[in-house]
Amino acid sequence: MKKKSERNTAIILLLVGAMALAGGIYLFIGKLEFLKNATVTDGVVTDLESGSSKNGRTYRPVVTYRASEAEEQTFVSQMGASPAAYEVGEAVKVRYEKGKPSTAVIDSFWEVWGTITVAAGLGAIFLAIGIGTIYAAVRSKRLRKELPSTGRMIELPGRTEMVQSKSKTEFYIRTEWHNTEDGKLYQFDSEKLNFDPTPFLTNRLVQVWIDPQSPKKRYFVDVSFLPEEA
Repeated sequence: MKKKSERNTAIILLLVGAMALAGGIYLFIGKLEFLKNATVTDGVVTDLESGSSKNGRTYRPVVTYRASEAEEQTFVSQMGASPAAYEVGEAVKVRYEKGKPSTAVIDSFWEVWGTITVAAGLGAIFLAIGIGTIYAAVRSKRLRKELPSTGRMIELPGRTEMVQSKSKTEFYIRTEWHNTEDGKLYQFDSEKLNFDPTPFLTNRLVQVWIDPQSPKKRYFVDVSFLPEEA
């Protein structure tokens, strides 16, 4: 890995992604069992329960339905929306397990599968980011090992570019190369840095190792001349 912090971040993303995906699978299996045993009946939205969120107020429908045992049951949906997804007096279908009124949900895709979809989706995203980070690091390490013996080194002027986010500011060195053989202009970026390398670029050319057959995808910018980060 280029940095220890990146390796740790990738590991955390993989763990969080795996846990979220495993949770989604567990919920999915439980939901299939619920659907196998559940009964569908008619219900009506009798009220809207309001609450606050980052996007303002959300509204969860309060639903009353009559179970097959003939007693009337009421539950509050776990899914809120803004604006309200249902109106008071609106007829809905309710799915529940006999003898287990606490299992009742509005029979719609989002009400039944929403939590599972979110958990599995987030898990897949975190896993993809973590795997992508590790793949990029392994690929970069391989190029650094291969290209000095199989590729070509070119020396180019470098300039500092900056990337800002809410949590941090990072820098990288950008170089450009006009290949007279194919007439194309190639752009090469170094790995991300936690400090501004501008003072170390004065009167210096940056070494870039490229694969002549695929310079756009297979290259690395040598930043070994920079001081090590504390």
